Amino acid sequence: MFSGENFDFVITVCGNVAQEICPCFAGKPKHIHWGEPDPAAVIGSDEDKHHAFSDCFKVFYSRIKRLLRGLNKKQHQTDSNEIMQLMLDLANS
Repeated sequence: MFSGENFDFVITVCGNVAQEICPCFAGKPKHIHWGEPDPAAVIGSDEDKHHAFSDCFKVFYSRIKRLLRGLNKKQHQTDSNEIMQLMLDLANS
């Protein structure tokens, strides 16, 4: 899908529970991993599974929203190290 494209930044969310291997990307993008428990690995009722996916969605939605807000605040003043630090801070929040 993205064959031959170069990225400045890559955020991966692949899950260790599912024994997934994070993909490789061309070039040398700055890489951060936003890992969360794999909602597909939840064992329980359909309601339990729905809540797991909903919770995971809310975490990533919140991080992306805060990342975009942070980038918009700094717009033209942000260098790649500041962006990377912002992504790292969000990963640990």
